[in-house]
Amino acid sequence: MTHTRINIGLLALFSGLLCASCSEDTAGSDSFGESVPLGVSSLRLDSELATRAGGTPVITDGATIAVFLTNAGGYTPIYNKTYTCSGGNWSSTDPVCVDKRTGKALAVYDINGLVSFGTNSTITTNTLQAQAYDEKKLWYYDNTTGANVNSTNTVLAFSMKPAYSRLSFSISRHANYPLACKVSQIVIKPSSGNFYTNARVNIADGSLTGTAVANYTINTSAMSMNTTGLIVGTPDTSIDQLFPAQTLASGAGLTFTLTTDGKDYSVSVPAATFNKIQAGVHYTVQLEITGIGIVVGSVTTADWAASNSNIDSKFD
Repeated sequence: MTHTRINIGLLALFSGLLCASCSEDTAGSDSFGESVPLGVSSLRLDSELATRAGGTPVITDGATIAVFLTNAGGYTPIYNKTYTCSGGNWSSTDPVCVDKRTGKALAVYDINGLVSFGTNSTITTNTLQAQAYDEKKLWYYDNTTGANVNSTNTVLAFSMKPAYSRLSFSISRHANYPLACKVSQIVIKPSSGNFYTNARVNIADGSLTGTAVANYTINTSAMSMNTTGLIVGTPDTSIDQLFPAQTLASGAGLTFTLTTDGKDYSVSVPAATFNKIQAGVHYTVQLEITGIGIVVGSVTTADWAASNSNIDSKFD
């Protein structure tokens, strides 16, 4: 009997501590009902690494995510609470807590240890940078799954997308092109306005903070497309870039300029296709260098797991 009383006492003490933690996180929650911890039922990655429908599940022991609660619904914001995976289950010793108000929760999965935040902020201190594709540069976040959390909706199944967009090229040489077809650089720029190639991201809404620039140059002088030149019938697919996800200026698309045998050839893809460079989307631009310029064969867009659209456009 004494043993039973001790267990009950410890349980009551633990419950009291948990409630105190929740009450502290959700200041003023007495008038909004009981404060309840948020739980995480699962975490999946939507990426090119995903081999199953619905994304790749993260079940690695010791994996962590950071969970945030915004000021939506009148909550006092909560920042960067750690949830840890063990045996396929996610838990936290210091969870985000909610009451009957409807709020918004965010989550970040930083598999490569790249992401940090300022004090009481959802804006990263690290930047998204236009750069060559590297799996080790990826991190993920979800700002939609937790859009309506409250004390009756407390268990979240996060579905993470990469913070980056991905831009690849397939560049071919037309049989009638008369010279060596050596491409020494590729310049990407909006058809109007500027864009971000290095910026911090607010995970609450995906907005960027930084200095917008007029163009972005990929130096290909040491690559085979320049040292050897393009070969008829063998498209070059070596250019594969990560890009900060963003929306361009109203009506703007993207213009690509290829310096080929010392001459600049440009082609534009309209806003209908490229006004938005979307997070978690892989774009492949198929270009052909002809005797008089560049032709866009197609632009395909796909989630990093499955194709979703295709356009066929040609421009001189």
